[in-house]
Amino acid sequence: MADTKLKPSERNDHETLKTELDREKNKVERLITRAEGATDATWTAAKAEIEQGAEEVKGWWARQKEMVDKKTTADKDKDGH
Repeated sequence: MADTKLKPSERNDHETLKTELDREKNKVERLITRAEGATDATWTAAKAEIEQGAEEVKGWWARQKEMVDKKTTADKDKDGH
């Protein structure tokens, strides 16, 4: 973010990505706390919440990887772009 050569639109994109990354990081931290604080009585509900949260974060990362893939010529996932 300290790069003064960024165009305003690029800076905005970077700030948006940073905000999203912070949100996903906080989500993972909450899920870890939930897992660590679970008891035998709360484990079933905690596990369901953790699995759902993990899938959401996994989906977010997949979308990020796809956006990077579309911007490059490497096509590491062999999907045509």
